[in-house]
Amino acid sequence: MEHRLARYMIDRSMAYLAAHADATFHVAINVSLETFRSPLFRTMLAELRAEHDVPAERIILELTERGVGELSGADIETMTRIRMDGFLLSLDDFGVGQSSIQRLVQLPLSEVKIDQMFIRDVTTSEEARRLVESIIAMGQALKIPITAEGIENAETFEMLKGLAAQMPKASFSAGPFRCRSSTMPARFRDKQLALSKPADPRNRYRSRHQRTRHAQQVPQVQHSGTH
Repeated sequence: MEHRLARYMIDRSMAYLAAHADATFHVAINVSLETFRSPLFRTMLAELRAEHDVPAERIILELTERGVGELSGADIETMTRIRMDGFLLSLDDFGVGQSSIQRLVQLPLSEVKIDQMFIRDVTTSEEARRLVESIIAMGQALKIPITAEGIENAETFEMLKGLAAQMPKASFSAGPFRCRSSTMPARFRDKQLALSKPADPRNRYRSRHQRTRHAQQVPQVQHSGTH
C-alpha cells in the first residue's frame, strides 16, 4: 500500500512538472525510509521520469533526519546511485533528530532543511538563532545548501537574510501555496532568496560512490531541540 501511494504521488508530481515544462520550480516529495529501501524504488523513479519526460534535477526526494540514524551502508549506496541519476536528495526537519557530522558527510545530499520550529523562534530565542547560525556554518563547511522553512513574517526573513549574507550556501522559501499556475504568487516573491545552486549531482558524487559502498553505522550525537 505504501509503495503504491508513493508511486501515485511521484507520478502526479512529475505530471505537474511536465505540464509546466517552461517553469523553473522544483517539486519536493517526502519519501519514507521503507519506500526508499524498496528494491523497486529506483526503477520506479526512472520509469516515471521517462514516461513524463521531465528533468530528474527538478525532483527533490525528502528524507527526515529521524531516518538518518537507521541508514545502512546499502541505503547510502542507493542514495548515491539515485543522486547520480540526477535526482536531488534533501534532509528534512534537521535539528530535531539524531545525526552526526560524519554521517552527513557520508550522505549524498543536495540540501539540508532546518526544522521550522527553530525558524519560527529565531527572532525571539537566542538558542534558536545560534543553532540556525551553526547549521548554516556547517552547510558552508560541507558545501551543502541550507534551506530555512516556515518563514512567516518580514522580521524573520530579514534576520535570516542577514545571517545568510555571510554564508553563501543558503536559501530561504516562503510558506506553502496552491499550485494553480507555474509562477509564484506575487505576495511571496519578496520572501524567497536563493544564494546558490546545488552542484551537479552526477559529477559531485561519482568519486564518492566507491567510498560509501561499505559505510558503517557511526556514533550519533543528539542535537539540541525537541520536536
